[in-house]
Amino acid sequence: MNPSQWRMRVVALAVLVAVFHCTKVGADVLHGVGVIGDGGASGATTGKYPGMLSSLRNINFGGPSLTYNLATSGATSSQVIAPGNQVSQLVTQVQNGNVTLAYVAIGENDIFSIRTSIANGSLSGAALLSAENTLASNIESGVSSLLNSGGRVVLGGISDIVYAPIAASILADPIQKGRLEDALSAVNSQLIGFSAQKGIPFINFFGLEKQVYESGHFVIGGVNISLTTFGADPHNFFQDQFNAGIAIRGEIANLWLQATNMGYGTNVPLLTDQEILTLAGIGNEFQHETFLGAVPLAQFVINVPEPSSWLLLAVGLGALVGCARRTKRAKSS
Repeated sequence: MNPSQWRMRVVALAVLVAVFHCTKVGADVLHGVGVIGDGGASGATTGKYPGMLSSLRNINFGGPSLTYNLATSGATSSQVIAPGNQVSQLVTQVQNGNVTLAYVAIGENDIFSIRTSIANGSLSGAALLSAENTLASNIESGVSSLLNSGGRVVLGGISDIVYAPIAASILADPIQKGRLEDALSAVNSQLIGFSAQKGIPFINFFGLEKQVYESGHFVIGGVNISLTTFGADPHNFFQDQFNAGIAIRGEIANLWLQATNMGYGTNVPLLTDQEILTLAGIGNEFQHETFLGAVPLAQFVINVPEPSSWLLLAVGLGALVGCARRTKRAKSS
């Protein structure tokens, strides 16, 4: 075997290893999916995103009772990382081989509890910085524990809570709105940097909610979703003072799928507008698919992991083509 043939075989092997690795990651990562969070994800109903993804996309959150969904209403970041609580429980599931991927979204309850103090300026300076750092540190601690146990993670950031009905007075005051959004951005910026360091996908919920509200409209399947009223009507963006309505939760489910697909090589179809409106009980109003075309969710997923595999694949393919060309030239000379 001459040197050129040897190089081609080595490079071809590298390409095959890269392809196998990427395929294996995609195939294995959804073996079992756990959830760390608060009331936005808690419970086993199809009204929350874990239940939606379980029923509509057969994602394994621990069977019909979604036993890997550990989210609890009202949970704060310090409670989630406390010994024996959500993170500890999910680490055990990872170590036992039940859970391979964790969806983590915590911290909004921490911010809600101090939103007024941040907005009116009574919590500022070093004290505010300390609160921001503590929140980010708690979240990073939980994620690190899951990663160190062998799990993979998709991390969701904190949304732009100034648009929640409970913060209406803050939204109405540009100075107070700016203070609160600055604090939210500061925490999210820390989490984005952490995600980049760890090589995990980050969902920019803040960016999506801000874009939606600044655009002044939200349409799913041709159906207008109200940004100015709230209540149980499924046409509302918010179903109460704090929580998004079921149609919006469908798009939240899509963001988790988008991040998983981009970050770990899976290929799970996003929920359609028809499916989301049907879950909300207004499927009869569906006209045509409108949301994903107008709001590409990929732009809100940051820091996709596993770059080395795809880089190896690209480099390997390039080298293989180069070797083939050199061999062809050698034979013709």
